[in-house]
Amino acid sequence: MAPSDSEHSQEGAGKRLRSILVPIVGLGIAALIGLFAWRAHHSALPHNRPAGAPPVAAYPGPMADDPPGILIHHSDTPARSRKGESFDAAALDRIASRRGFSVTYQGKIYHISYHYVILPDGTVQKGRPDKCHGAHCPHYNNWIGICLIGDFQKQNYWFPNSPTARQKQALVGLCEKLMSQYSIPPENVRRHRDVHMTYCPGSQFPYNEIVTELRKYASVHPETRLPHPPPPRAIASSATTVNRAAGEAHEAAIAEQ
Repeated sequence: MAPSDSEHSQEGAGKRLRSILVPIVGLGIAALIGLFAWRAHHSALPHNRPAGAPPVAAYPGPMADDPPGILIHHSDTPARSRKGESFDAAALDRIASRRGFSVTYQGKIYHISYHYVILPDGTVQKGRPDKCHGAHCPHYNNWIGICLIGDFQKQNYWFPNSPTARQKQALVGLCEKLMSQYSIPPENVRRHRDVHMTYCPGSQFPYNEIVTELRKYASVHPETRLPHPPPPRAIASSATTVNRAAGEAHEAAIAEQ
């Protein structure tokens, strides 16, 4: 018996449905494979280490040479958390302890990524020792990292959203001291964004003003000149995706404070 028109119709509909479903199922399987691979890779990254895991000595021991430069950062936080607690060196140390950036130096464990922290009132707090590798910028962790508390990017409205007068004064004084101590020229006092794809320390950071003061200082302090040639400047224009991902992780850390 020949198939009826209805049977032909049902068979055609089945073929059309299979032609739609097979590619969708294939794409779904490929997406799941990609997701599992990403999770396996991402779970191995330092900032996703399990809670309670022992600290990782990523940069053990003392550095052989004096720091060749200074990198300036902002904390990308307000001065106080939602719970009213201050963001300071101790708070940054607690956050960093959960991200796997710990190092043992001369028998002591340091979690904080930076060597110095400057509060909005101008207080300078010590982080890692000067000659201990930092964890503040890839390829520049032998440079001294200075972090100013605040968020100095235009679209954000936390206080402070630009460095306070006392922060700027403290930063200039600290940089002058370090420049003389380690023969660092003003050309090697740079922003995080100058050497890495990031907005840090934000568009509201008065870099030209700070460097102008440091050049004046260096002009009458020859000990700041120049065993270390400055590195090439990195371009930060493609930093949007990098900053979005980092910002989401950072917001989560802030919310926990």
